Amino acid sequence: MRICCVVHKQVLFNGCRESDDHGNFNSWDRTPILHRSNDVNGTLAWSPADSIISQNLIINSYGASHGIDHDDGSMF
Repeated sequence: MRICCVVHKQVLFNGCRESDDHGNFNSWDRTPILHRSNDVNGTLAWSPADSIISQNLIINSYGASHGIDHDDGSMF
């Protein structure tokens, strides 16, 4: 697993007050990294690193619509 961001055991609130269509954490527009793939040859590949978000308290009381925003389908 290639990791770019870890948010663990944090309290996040009102992180995006300029817009109501985002959240405290945006995972979109992740920069790809060069890595060896899991195939037999260990071929070099470009892909975004994983973000780990676990055991957090996320509060959006300012009108944001998401706690975690996956704009580009990065949840897949």
